[in-house]
Amino acid sequence: DTSLAKQFEEDARDMYNKAVASLMRKSLIINFAFADFEELHGNTSAAMDIYESLLTLEETNFTLVYVQFMRSARRTGGIKAARTVFKRAREDPRSNWQVYVTAALMEYNCSQVACYNSNIN
Repeated sequence: DTSLAKQFEEDARDMYNKAVASLMRKSLIINFAFADFEELHGNTSAAMDIYESLLTLEETNFTLVYVQFMRSARRTGGIKAARTVFKRAREDPRSNWQVYVTAALMEYNCSQVACYNSNIN
């Protein structure tokens, strides 16, 4: 039933909003699940906002946030959107080498063009 599914979606969204607004605000797992939920339901701008809010926290694993952000950007906006997030991650001193590996693997798996794979600096 469509109305029941819509109600379930709204209830789940409310539950996620309450979780990230209170004690679980810094929980990466809850935030990633919330972003995936929003992406799955076609609300990509809300999903991107969740990743952006995680990047404003002081005590978080920025590398993991950027990796998940790049993957989500690739799924929703294509490889060019993922490259934009990678450029941001590369310029952010809080990120580590894992963003380079993720970007190289995405280029290899998505484009299959060898020159991009060595052109990540």
